[in-house]
Amino acid sequence: MCAAPRLPGLPLLGLLVAISLLANDAARGENSSDGIMTVGHRDIAAVWLTGPSRIYRHGVLGDAIEATGLRLKMRDGRELNFQLPGDSVFEDRKARLADLDSDGGDEILVVKS
Repeated sequence: MCAAPRLPGLPLLGLLVAISLLANDAARGENSSDGIMTVGHRDIAAVWLTGPSRIYRHGVLGDAIEATGLRLKMRDGRELNFQLPGDSVFEDRKARLADLDSDGGDEILVVKS
């Protein structure tokens, strides 16, 4: 498990594999060809993958396009972006939301390569 980088106003951004808990799939994300928007029920209103890229040639999801960032819409209306370093991608189709530390707020779970 890697260290979890922090975004202002978020308790934790976990970069690990997990099953989706209390998340509701909504619409496809607008900024990634594979990304699916996940709607939250706590402090994060929605999260989706962004920054489609071909820098990672593995193509495990059926094509060569992977996301390089995340976009969040907070319940209070703020929108936040998280961008991975140049050699990393999110090897995932959607972010998952769960309250892993029982603090009442959402944590974001994605697969990072």
